[in-house]
Order: sequence, then C-alpha cells, then structure tokens
Amino acid sequence: MLFGAIFLQHLSIIVRNKGVKYLKTIVVSLALVLLIIGSVLLINQNTISLQTLDSSSLKKLINLDSDESVFYVLDGSYDGVKHRAYLEILQNETNKNNNGLLARIAIPTQNHSFEIAIDDKMLSFALEDDILFLSGVFNGIEFEFHQDSSIALNQIYFIHSKIYNETQVNDRFGDRVIFYGAEIVKPIIINSELNNIHLLNQSISSAKDINQLRENLDSTLRNNMNKYIKDYGFISNTEFLDKDSVGFIDNNILQIDTISYSYTGGAHGNSVKTMQLYDISSGDKIPSGIEDVFNITDDNKAKFLSFLSEYLEPKKDQLFNESLPLTVMPNSFFLSSNGVIFIWNTYEIAPYSSGMIEIAVEFDKLKEWVKHDWRYKYLFYST
Repeated sequence: MLFGAIFLQHLSIIVRNKGVKYLKTIVVSLALVLLIIGSVLLINQNTISLQTLDSSSLKKLINLDSDESVFYVLDGSYDGVKHRAYLEILQNETNKNNNGLLARIAIPTQNHSFEIAIDDKMLSFALEDDILFLSGVFNGIEFEFHQDSSIALNQIYFIHSKIYNETQVNDRFGDRVIFYGAEIVKPIIINSELNNIHLLNQSISSAKDINQLRENLDSTLRNNMNKYIKDYGFISNTEFLDKDSVGFIDNNILQIDTISYSYTGGAHGNSVKTMQLYDISSGDKIPSGIEDVFNITDDNKAKFLSFLSEYLEPKKDQLFNESLPLTVMPNSFFLSSNGVIFIWNTYEIAPYSSGMIEIAVEFDKLKEWVKHDWRYKYLFYST
C-alpha cells in the first residue's frame, strides 16, 4: 500500500507539470489497482495456519452432522497451476465403524478427481472468517485451495436420509433374510448472502430449511417403504437410491445431477442419470431438456445425430452393432466446465455391461446448435 501511495504521488506530479487532463484518469485507475495489490500482499503476509485434522475435528470445524455432507467451490492451485475446484466432504462409506470422513476433490477443467480419507492425515484445513482453506499432497502433486468468494453460492449442504428393514421368510428358497433399503440425498443451502435462498431451497428440495428437509425425506422414505411392502411384500432384496449432487455451478446457474438406482430382484439393478438446472438469481427451475437448450428440429435432427456420431466412433465397440450411425437422441445432457456431456442411459444404444454411454463436446463446437434466445448461451461463447 505504501508503494501504491508513493507511485500515486509521482504520477500526480507528472500530471500537474504536463497539464494533460486525461492522465488523471490513468492515475486514479493505477492507484486503485496498486492499492488492491498492496492489500492482497498484506493479506498473504498474514499466513493462515492450516492443521491436519481427523474426522471428528473436521466435523467440529465445519459444523457437519452425521447425516450431512457438504460441497464447496474452491479457488487455488493444483500442481502449481491456478484452478477452480469442487470439494465434497462426506461420510467414508468404506469406514463406517468409526464415522470417518472422505474428501472428494475435482478439478473440473481437467476432468480429474480424486479421493482422500480424512483420517489418513494427508490434508490440512483452516476456517478463517467463514472461509475454508485446504492444502495437501496427492500422488506427489501439491495443491492448496480456499473457498471461492467470487462465486456467490460456494457452499451447499446435503442431507442423507436412509431407511432399512429386514424380515425372516420361509419360502421355496428356504429360510432366508430379505431386506428393504432406500436412501435419498438432497441439497439445502444454509450459509449464503443470497437474497432468495428460501426460493432456491424450495425449488431444489421443496423445503424451507434443513429441519424441514430432514422431516420431508424421512416421511417420504417411510411412505415409500410401507407402500412397496404392502404392494409386493418381501419377495426379494430391494434397494432404491435417489442421490443429488452438484454437477456445475457459476454465478448464474446451479446444476443438480441425480442418480436414481433401483434393484427389485433379478440379475442386476438399473441406474438412470438426469439433471435439473436452476437460476441462482430467481431461484426458478430452468427448463432442462435437450429441446429447451438446443435448436433441434425435424429438419436438422439427422444432421445433429450425425454430428454426435463422430464423438461416439471411438466407443463403437461398446455399442450395439446397429447404434451407429445414431438414430437415437441422447437421454439427457449435462453442463461441465469445458462443454456439454451427452448421455444415453443403459440399454438405449449399448448393452448393460457398457453402462451409461457418455460423450463430451466442447462448448464452441455446439454454437450452431444452441438456441439464440437461450438466456445462458454465454456459456457457449466464453471459451
């Protein structure tokens, strides 16, 4: 800041001596920039003290309950390169006995993610002025991040609600135990300065706060289980999952991805992946079908499918023989930091063993297809 003041003084002398009026604007602008830089340097000098924490200590630090996970948008560096990152802190399902936590870190622009068990003591944390700081090393690569204050909605909680019931039956298969299990994971926004949090929460979870969300999910699970058992009884092990997560976020759009899984007997279960877009400013749902975003008509549909077929060519060994050239539109699409991911769910163009089929297409490659009046088309022109 001292350097900025001195620099301002010298430039002011130049302006006064030369009498060039327009230089005053330059002086003021440069001074503001230098003052900001000076402030940042002073902040950086006050080093944040990060500590290696176990799961119990981290839960206390970020005020995380046992039925919650939390998502953060982070800014910082990975392997010495500036990146935005997504962080999820959630229950470590492989370590249920001691309630351990897991950190899942994604670098969206690199399509790269990794997981670290908190109790492995490979991560360090700090919470200063409600901003989370994180640093660590993974596979020899150093990284350090902090909560991204340039994104207004940079923290979202998720409630995990579960139900489980089992009974002893004696049928043609003999004496056996049959279970019914279900889980729902839904988001809720708690700590945010956004004015319309109640509207956004109603849109994404039909709840005004975290307590109401818990009650709604528990009630839904009980009602669904009772209805299923009443209709079908205990004839086979049964599992249902309806899990939301953040797929994409900026200052305008929140994308919630949903994985729905069901198993009601047989060789395997079935999974479907969908998404829903939300306008962060208004809290409204954004129509999120392919036809809502892309200008696909009867006249150009064949051309669009031919365009997508090129991206599927490297995956042709995973597809049904008759799938290429494409005649089936994608089931859904998902925004990412680099472009759009189109998805065909199981059995649509490939056998179960291939799973869901995904292709990633860069934003700029889709400019001719995006609707010109779509409010968020800036995504396709900003790369």
